[in-house]
Amino acid sequence: PYYGASTSSSTSGGAVVITLGDDYLARAHALPAIREQLPAALFLLAPLDAAALTRVLTIPIQRVGWRFDDPAMVGRMVEEASRAAAALPLLCFAATNLWTLRDPVLRRIPASAERELGGVSCALARHAERTLEAMTASERDDVRETFRRLLTAAGTRARVRRADLAQLVRSFAAVERLVA
Repeated sequence: PYYGASTSSSTSGGAVVITLGDDYLARAHALPAIREQLPAALFLLAPLDAAALTRVLTIPIQRVGWRFDDPAMVGRMVEEASRAAAALPLLCFAATNLWTLRDPVLRRIPASAERELGGVSCALARHAERTLEAMTASERDDVRETFRRLLTAAGTRARVRRADLAQLVRSFAAVERLVA
């Protein structure tokens, strides 16, 4: 889940909105300036439901006068993304890749684009594979080692500073390309 916090100032007429993943909430609470504001301003942003994910996918396309060649494509993408823990980022990544496969003459996203993408989940997997294939064997070894350090023995996410990773691998530039 993501958390949001907002605070406003009557003297400036402005507001500050901060969003962060649940894994960063404790870090934010450790900062005195934020800790004072959190109790009054914190609210949970629930994951988007299928209807909201559909709007995320269709409204931007419609606003620029484009359309999906196969309207069922949207439903398939939303259904697949909904099964993932990070549905919104995964769907956005796939949509960005779909956009690169658009038909600019007919102003549409062709059905063939979905097949080429391989679905929502495959879009990310194929991107990772292409990124790794572009690296040297040594860089791939460094990336593998980096990912080992990003997981605990229990398979959960480990907190590792980039500066620490930079000292652990020979080719941190390759790691930065993949992790960033």
